[in-house]
Amino acid sequence: MGGEARRPAGEWTNDRSESFLTDYAGRDLVTTARLALTKDGRITAYHVDHIGTCGGQTVTYVPLSNAYRVATTVYDIPLMHMRCRSMMTNTVPTAPFRGAGRPEATLVLERLIDLAADKLGIDRVRLRQKKRHPEKEAAVPHRQRAALRQRRLRRQHEAHDRSRRLEGLRGAPARVAQARQAPRHRYLELSGNAPVGIPHERVEVTVLGTGKVELAVGTQSTGQGHETSFAQVMADLLGVHPEDIIFIGGDTAKIPSGSGTHSDRSMRLGGTLMFQASEDVVAQAKTVAAKMLEVAEAEIDFTDGLFVPPNSNRRLTIYDVAPGDE
Repeated sequence: MGGEARRPAGEWTNDRSESFLTDYAGRDLVTTARLALTKDGRITAYHVDHIGTCGGQTVTYVPLSNAYRVATTVYDIPLMHMRCRSMMTNTVPTAPFRGAGRPEATLVLERLIDLAADKLGIDRVRLRQKKRHPEKEAAVPHRQRAALRQRRLRRQHEAHDRSRRLEGLRGAPARVAQARQAPRHRYLELSGNAPVGIPHERVEVTVLGTGKVELAVGTQSTGQGHETSFAQVMADLLGVHPEDIIFIGGDTAKIPSGSGTHSDRSMRLGGTLMFQASEDVVAQAKTVAAKMLEVAEAEIDFTDGLFVPPNSNRRLTIYDVAPGDE
C-alpha cells in the first residue's frame, strides 16, 4: 500500500479490527433483577438472574462468582435469591477486567433503588439510608445475604454522608437538569478498596556479597512494571540504588507460590511483604554490624541505608555486613 511505513523485519503489530477478533472481551453479562419494597421504602427482598457469556472457550467464571459475592453491596437486605448461569457463544472468550463482576452487580442494585425511589416518590438518598447496615454493627464483621463479609461499616456511612454534602455544595441538581437537556454518555469506573480473589503472596529478599540485592516475588507482572516499582520500593527500604536490585517475578524455581496481579493487589500485598522482609533483613544485619563495630546491637541505628553506632563516625552499608559470596 502506498505511504505505508516499513516495519523492521520480524516486527508485527495488530490493528484494532484484529484485536476485536482475537483479544479477550472485558464484559458480557445480561441481568434480570427485581427489588421488593414496602410503601415506606424498606427493601424486603432482592431477586437477580445473571447470564454471563464465556465466549467460544471458557477462560474464567470470576465475574459471575464476584457478582454473587457482592450482590447486596453495602445494604442490609433480609432476603435474596440469585441465579447465575454461564453460556458459550461464538464470540471471543471473556475474562476479568477492572472489577470482574463487581461494577455490574453494583450498577444493577443502585439502578433498581433509583427506579424504586421514583415510583414510590421517596428521595433516593433517604431510601438508601434506610437500608444501610446499622452503625452498631460497625465494630464486627457482618455476614451479608451474599457471601461477602462486610467490614468497616462506619467508614462507609461516613463516606456516603460526606459525598452527599459535597454533592449539594457543588450544585448537583443544576448539573442533572443540564445533563437531561443535553444527554451524554458517561463512564464511571468503580474500584474496590481491598484486594479479593486469592490474597496470598510471597517475597524473598537476599543481600548478595556482590553489591546487589535479589528480590524475588511470587506475583507476575502483566504490564504494570513490577521490575521498576518493586525495585524502587525495596531500594528505598534498604537504602540502596534501584539499579542494584535484581528483580525476579513469578519464577516458580525461586518462589513456590504467588497469586497474580488481580484485584489491585500486587503492590498492596507485595509491598507490605517487602516492608516486612526488609525489616527482617535489617534486624539480621544489625546483629552482624554490632559485632563488627563492637557495640551493643540495641545501640545500632539504621538510617539512610547506613548502620550507625553511637558516638562514632564509623558507618556500614547493607553490603558491608552481607556474606562474602552468594
